[in-house]
Amino acid sequence: MRRVVLCTLLLLGCTAKNLPVCAAGAQIACACPGGGMGAQRCASDGSGWGECAGCQSAAMDSAVLLDSAVAPVDSMIATDLVMSSADLTAVHVDASAIPDGSMTIVDLAVVADRSVTPDLAMPDLAVPDLAMPDLASPQCVNDSQCTTLPHAHGTCTSKLTCAVAYCDLNFADCDGIAANGCESNSLTDPANCNFCGVNCQSVLNGVGVCQSGACAIGSCNGGFANCDGKVTSGCAVATSSDLQNCGACGNICALPSAVTTCSSGQCKLVNCRAGFADCDGTSSNGCEVDVQIDPSNCGVCGTVCPSATPDCTAGACTVEDFPEPYIIYEAESP
Repeated sequence: MRRVVLCTLLLLGCTAKNLPVCAAGAQIACACPGGGMGAQRCASDGSGWGECAGCQSAAMDSAVLLDSAVAPVDSMIATDLVMSSADLTAVHVDASAIPDGSMTIVDLAVVADRSVTPDLAMPDLAVPDLAMPDLASPQCVNDSQCTTLPHAHGTCTSKLTCAVAYCDLNFADCDGIAANGCESNSLTDPANCNFCGVNCQSVLNGVGVCQSGACAIGSCNGGFANCDGKVTSGCAVATSSDLQNCGACGNICALPSAVTTCSSGQCKLVNCRAGFADCDGTSSNGCEVDVQIDPSNCGVCGTVCPSATPDCTAGACTVEDFPEPYIIYEAESP
């Protein structure tokens, strides 16, 4: 293996074992007599190298060991070296200055091409976009660590967090939180009845429930009832005041010969129709007396017609005027 130690322009202690071919205008590094490094320039006619000039003290920056078996010297570009001199903008290795041999130390032969600016941009050190783990979810490295999610079969994701793969029968993951698994019982959850998002809780004047995966009315507020049996209508009937459903569905508030009202779920008599009266004070039988013809309540409750005028007619005590009886005789035929 042939190896070559190349020194940068600021490398101390490099000695010229071999000089490159002098090319007009070329420049090479040289060791100053008093120490430090300088530069030799080839004559404009290519006749030879000039004296070492521009000598100044410098510290050694770096040396690069090139393996010619990996990177052929004649294809190397020295911009791969770590350079501290601000004078050079592009440095090229002159392969003709390197003789054959197992090891040769050469002062770096350079051609200062100031028209070329090397790409010295710093590498992109930006932090890669690595997905952060969801700390709200259980951590894992494989699926076997995701077996405790309630009512769920778990899987370990690329973020190393457990997720719900699928749910047990009649359960669903409606909140999307892996930690509580498939938290919704689709047969009984009123907020997710049978399917996520099917809400049974909004019921007019009542409370909705989920029964066997279907919305139903669990209870009605006081004074209201669901009399048509439809969930969509809710508890629409006010049984506290509805004459057709007074106190309960189907309980009609109606009393004989009376005007009624439903108050606080009770059927009450308001007044009697003309010619009738509630003489026993019992509202349940309404206005039970016809005061137009009742001799015990003639005209009003409690008015009893006397024996002289025992009859009650149009609400007044009277005597019935019956005509005298008469007999019709038939004549005998002659």
